[in-house]
Amino acid sequence: MTTTNNTSPLAVIDDSKKQLTEALTNVTPDDFLISGILNFIRSKFLSFIIKDINDSIRKASPQLNESDLQLAQGDSKKAEETAECLIDRIWSDFYHPVMRYYQSQFQDLKNQELKLKRKRAVELRKLNDRFKKISKVTSDFFLDLLKQILTQHKLDFIVPKNFYSFLDLEVSPNAVQINKSDNAIVVKLVYVVHRSLLFLGSISRYRSSFSQMLAKTEHEDFNRALQYTHYSELLLPAFGEARNHIGMIYSAQGDNLSASYEFLRSCSTRIPSKLGAANYRVCMNSTTAVIDDLNRL
Repeated sequence: MTTTNNTSPLAVIDDSKKQLTEALTNVTPDDFLISGILNFIRSKFLSFIIKDINDSIRKASPQLNESDLQLAQGDSKKAEETAECLIDRIWSDFYHPVMRYYQSQFQDLKNQELKLKRKRAVELRKLNDRFKKISKVTSDFFLDLLKQILTQHKLDFIVPKNFYSFLDLEVSPNAVQINKSDNAIVVKLVYVVHRSLLFLGSISRYRSSFSQMLAKTEHEDFNRALQYTHYSELLLPAFGEARNHIGMIYSAQGDNLSASYEFLRSCSTRIPSKLGAANYRVCMNSTTAVIDDLNRL
């Protein structure tokens, strides 16, 4: 894997995205290459996001000295390089395409089972083992980010204590005090925590969904996916995307009634989810008995 000498976040994203796209479109994709790319961008994105957060806190500090002030004034960061944009980019440009790639691999094996009328249990289990290694790399990124933010910044006025218990984290004695009045800083930190939990829920959903294709003894439930996503929704309930993700979790379990309800809720929030609205329409146009009953109401 080649790396760029340009440390600009956008340059790293473009270069690494190109490499990942090539890796995923090879006739025989290399799992080690994919893992290598994901580990590389994991370290880069983590440093970029933390740097943006620290720079933002420094700029907001009333105790800036003259050299700090000159540095802050000269740092005209592009919107695409902020922590809020970067955390969405690592999911949309890297982690989600990899999830979808493995999803297609699982589906191909299941289609072969139907076509050849022969079980592919060994191949499915090997594929699942490979995916679990990849899912750990992706999950560790968001867990590391949550640890950095929640232990190094005092956010008790907006992040409930049960979040820390759930993630097994404790605030450091040397954590930076974040003031309620620093709206831009609070929004940045809360958004990154919200998205981290949301994406952890998605990774867990994919992992549980893939396990359903294996022997029953290897099935994983969807409890962890629901927990991550519920915590994400509790932090920013005005965003409908978490409810859309909850709907997808129920859909993966075959619970179309609960899925329809969550998709509807996702597009009824103050900031509705476009994907949730689309998923709701698809769900209501399906031909299951439950949906037929709902359509007759």
